[in-house]
Amino acid sequence: MDKGYQPVQQPSSQYFVETKQIKRN
Repeated sequence: MDKGYQPVQQPSSQYFVETKQIKRN
């Protein structure tokens, strides 16, 4: 639930999920 993560146009859901995991680390 980050502001930098706003899948407005979910073109690649995987990228969104991967980025979240990477930032979380």
